[in-house]
Amino acid sequence: MVFNAGGSYLVAKAMHEQIKQVTKQRVKYVVLENSQGHAILGANYWKQQGAIIIAHKAADKEIAKKRKNHLLTCFKSTKRQTH
Repeated sequence: MVFNAGGSYLVAKAMHEQIKQVTKQRVKYVVLENSQGHAILGANYWKQQGAIIIAHKAADKEIAKKRKNHLLTCFKSTKRQTH
């Protein structure tokens, strides 16, 4: 079980690589404990690995409300790293 998916697909993948150095067990669950970008933007990576994403029942609305802001922040961060 992982708490917080990571701030991006690549962060989640790096987290997973570190986890695999400690255990051979697969990550079955990822808990999104808040709707901030640093906690949710890596969820797609974990879903692709077969993990079940767990969040509060109101999380969908909260994440959808903040989606555009999260994506803009992620884009700005990526743009800074490539220049």
